[in-house]
Amino acid sequence: MCSIGTGAPLPTPNWTACEAGFRLAPTAEFHVRHAYQGFEGQLWRGDFTSSEIKNYRYELAKEKREEMKVFLRGIDCDGKPVGHLLRYGRASQVITGVARQRHADLVCVGTVGRTGLPHILLGSVAEHVLREPRCEVLIVRSGSSRFELP
Repeated sequence: MCSIGTGAPLPTPNWTACEAGFRLAPTAEFHVRHAYQGFEGQLWRGDFTSSEIKNYRYELAKEKREEMKVFLRGIDCDGKPVGHLLRYGRASQVITGVARQRHADLVCVGTVGRTGLPHILLGSVAEHVLREPRCEVLIVRSGSSRFELP
């Protein structure tokens, strides 16, 4: 099984990671995982009611489900069925947790390849994922050329 984790906003850089995974392991069972977070913590500190925050979270989940549908329609999976899961939480924790639960053989993660101050301030989901799972990890930089087996 190949679990393709997406923590970055859909679709980029995750299309590249998905398509690389499909080409690398064409007979594998594929599952796309997308983690998202909103500004719920800031809303609790503001002057918002719990029902307003609940509505915000509902609308955010609805928006992310639609993004996931668009993303799945846009990837080239050669007609293979692709499982998917959308989960609220930190991307690296969701991706590695699901990979462990599903006993994934490979996790594919897209990255934009930030360096310098942006990398220090924003961190890297791919870097965190690389440290955690008990399986192989394929990190694919956005905008890289199409992956082809030798």
